[in-house]
Amino acid sequence: MDTYHKFAAFADLDVERFKHFQEEREALSTLKAVEIDTDADTRLTALTADVKAFKTANDNDIKQLKQQINASTKTYQRLSPFYEQRIALLDQSEAVIVQDDDLYDEITRTKTTQLNADRLDDWRNRTMVLHHQLNKAHEQAKLKEEAERAREKALIRRRVALQQRRQQASLKRQRINETKAYRDRFDNLVVRVRNRVDTLDFKVIDAPIEVINAAEAVAAQAFIFTTLKHTDSFTTLQKSLRDTDAKKIATQVQKAATSLWQQLERLPDNQDKVEVLTKINERFDHVPAITIDGATLTQTVTEHLQKTKNAIQAHEQAQTRRYSSPRPF
Repeated sequence: MDTYHKFAAFADLDVERFKHFQEEREALSTLKAVEIDTDADTRLTALTADVKAFKTANDNDIKQLKQQINASTKTYQRLSPFYEQRIALLDQSEAVIVQDDDLYDEITRTKTTQLNADRLDDWRNRTMVLHHQLNKAHEQAKLKEEAERAREKALIRRRVALQQRRQQASLKRQRINETKAYRDRFDNLVVRVRNRVDTLDFKVIDAPIEVINAAEAVAAQAFIFTTLKHTDSFTTLQKSLRDTDAKKIATQVQKAATSLWQQLERLPDNQDKVEVLTKINERFDHVPAITIDGATLTQTVTEHLQKTKNAIQAHEQAQTRRYSSPRPF
């Protein structure tokens, strides 16, 4: 840049000097021989001296400029590789270098004329060390982050496991409470049914105890079964328990009814059996009308009653026929 400015100034100076010389030469060349006097001779001598002085000075300036250009060229050739290396270092590792303010300022603010191989090697080495430190710090931060994530995951797993255990414990307590509430309710139902069956007073019927017990069992199971089937104020768990008990009760009432029919079949076909069947049927009128083998309790007892009456009638008719015939001698 210094050389450029000197060339610019020198060129401007040349133009002005050349104009002056040209004007003076033209002025002198227009003089006629008779007009040449001492003043004109002095002017011509001065112009000649000025041109000679200008040429000498101009030659010296050009010589100095050439020397400066040669020096600048050599300096550029010497410093250009270092300058290019600095640019390459910044292009390649600027993301690393900017992490160290001192190193970045030193690399970017050092004058080109101050660049040398040792300084560039120092910058490269410091950049490599910084890069290694950053990588190590990054790895440590990564390991720390991974450890933190692992710790958080473990904590989350523990929280989830604890929450699950709490939920399971809560569900278990809920199941226990719901089961107990259902069992208490079922036990209360059994007590109420027992009291209700007692009010039907099966025991006053003049019949074998096996018949009485079987009839009471049928009535009780019918009350319980019907109540369970028509009660919906239960939780999901309690409904499941209710359905299980209902199946058991259905089996039990079937067995109790079968036992009652068998006990009734064992009774002799007479008027006492008719009375027993009639009184049982009167009480079954107050028992829920459950269906067993396609018939209600009262329908089945009525069928037994009719069979008994038919049997009694057939027996009486047979007796009548036997005693109405003449007795042989």
